[in-house]
Amino acid sequence: MKSPSAGLVVAAVVAVFAFLTFFAIQPLAMAQSTGTDMEKMEEQKATSRKSIEWWNSNFQVDPDSLFAPGYINHQEPIAASDGEKGVALGELKAIISSYHEAFPDTKVEFQIQMAEGNRVATHWTFEGTQKGTYEGLAPTNKTVSWSGISIDEFDANGKITQTWVVWDKYSLFQALGLIQ
Repeated sequence: MKSPSAGLVVAAVVAVFAFLTFFAIQPLAMAQSTGTDMEKMEEQKATSRKSIEWWNSNFQVDPDSLFAPGYINHQEPIAASDGEKGVALGELKAIISSYHEAFPDTKVEFQIQMAEGNRVATHWTFEGTQKGTYEGLAPTNKTVSWSGISIDEFDANGKITQTWVVWDKYSLFQALGLIQ
């Protein structure tokens, strides 16, 4: 396969810029927040961490306790049944189940997390060993790591309504030998 397309590079630059912009305005937002707002943001941050920890191989969570009805994940438009809007919760459950079969020892580490209003941004790193088929690739037994940023949006009940994810799929695919 080829090196990353210009579109992928532009998307990564935009994601980093958005994350840094979000980070830069965070102190101002926190200075204006009340105690109740801070507690709500801490609860949202905990929910966001649980939603990402769902990718951990040994983490047990009821996704329905985290996500609102009509939830959309804007991470895998290619996997989405509509090809445009993202992945609904049912499709995400299938993707994560398949992922657990391919990487049964995944661990997630949180780098930084910020909240403002009804959104939480989380920078994370995954590490796992490919012991099952992934993207059509037979098990390689390679231990690989990759990172990304998730931004979750919450409803008034504290459930996630949407997630936007940008992650370094290129590095993962390159480490596994799917691309050069």
